This record gives sequence, structure tokens and C-alpha cells, in this order.
Amino acid sequence: MWYYAYKARRVFDLFTVPLAHIQELCMTVLANRVGCRYLHNGLTNVRLTGYPLSKEAGAVRIERINTLHRVIALGLVQKPGLLSREEIRSLRLELGYSQEDLADMVDARDRIIRMAERGQLPLAIRSDVELRRLIYTHFEHPMPPIDDLYALVLAPRDEEFLVRVVPDEEQIWKLAA
Repeated sequence: MWYYAYKARRVFDLFTVPLAHIQELCMTVLANRVGCRYLHNGLTNVRLTGYPLSKEAGAVRIERINTLHRVIALGLVQKPGLLSREEIRSLRLELGYSQEDLADMVDARDRIIRMAERGQLPLAIRSDVELRRLIYTHFEHPMPPIDDLYALVLAPRDEEFLVRVVPDEEQIWKLAA
């Protein structure tokens, strides 16, 4: 994003537009075209698109943050392949569980959860499926059949998978189609 701001600044310097306006313009353009990266809990595969962002005291203000986190979690559990370490951590925190609590819920040892969150060991297929089921249950969202969840986890991992989040007509977050 700062690359675009720098590039825009060079062009707009001819017209003496303040840098703050250029950065705001670039944020708006990026948010509406490619989406802004949302790095909550270390996630790198989440993009917010088409939502008006407002800056307050040097920070970006996002409305309905709890709804946004719910939609992101539901997007992550639809990803093919095993969950990444960042995704495991993000989902665990969204559930409000400690590593030990999550280990009990997915029938794994807490050491396994710690190692999975550090990227030292992948989460077992059964535990990955159970974590996804916990998210569906936690948010009272319709759950796909267990066979479909296993097929999703066993599918080849999509390294380019993005959770794209957009607002609907009432400015409430939802997954992009």
C-alpha cells in the first residue's frame, strides 16, 4: 500500500496535494479494487473489499468488528487443505480457548496444539476437522456433512486461498462470492 502512496505522491506533488490526502485516496482505491490486507492474529490471507475505511488518530476504524471476525472464521473453515499455523491460532482465539482447552476439545495433546501454532507440526486431520466443527457450532452456522469436511481437509492445500470479505447492502460483513 505504501508503494502506491509513494508512487501517487510523486505524481500529485506536481499539484501540491498533501501526503495525507494521497494516502487516504490510495486506501480508498485499494479498498474498493483489490482489498486491504487484514492482519488480525497474524493472518495473511484475508482481504477487506469495498468497505469505507475511516482513519482516527492514526488508526483505521472498522465497524462491526465482531461480525467481521465471525465471517473470517467461517471463511477459514471452508479452505481446502490443512489449516496453517496462523489460521489455527486465529480460530482458537476466536473461540476464546487456551491451547489446553482447544486440545481437550479436538482430542489432542496441548503440546501438539502449541507445536502446530508454531508451525513445527501440522495438526492431525481429525483434529483439523474437529476445529472446523467447533467453529460451525460456536457460530450456530449450518455445518456440512462430516464426509465433506474430511474431503475438504484432505484436498490439496491452496496456497493462494484468500478469505474475501465484503459488506452487503446494509454494510454488514459477509464472504465475497
